[in-house]
Amino acid sequence: MVDWFNKVSYFTATEICVQPELKKRARLIEMFIGVADECRNVANFSSLMAVLSGLNNSAVRRLKKTWDLVSQKHVDVLAQLEELMSDDSNFVSYRRLFASMTTSTAVVKTKKNYRMHGRRQSTHVQSSRRIDKNR
Repeated sequence: MVDWFNKVSYFTATEICVQPELKKRARLIEMFIGVADECRNVANFSSLMAVLSGLNNSAVRRLKKTWDLVSQKHVDVLAQLEELMSDDSNFVSYRRLFASMTTSTAVVKTKKNYRMHGRRQSTHVQSSRRIDKNR
């Protein structure tokens, strides 16, 4: 798990830093912010943290001219994601979101083909998807 986190984090930072063109680097940063936002949407918080870690890598953060080209919309999304995953008060924002998601979602277990509503289960299943109850 830690190895995967590190690989995603370093991949994010490396892909941005190896791009020699300023505008393309800015587009890559915007793309990775979009990836992080999508990770939040599908409740993949580990990958969300890994991508945020790559975006906050010191080598990436030092690219001031590149960050100046990143759209304000993406900067705002990044700020929201960083606030969500902030370690303030022992990750209180993340814990609140996670608690609300586990009580308001249904998990479809495709291997065993059954649904479980409003609670978590510790069994390991190869494939699962998160689905809102309201669908």
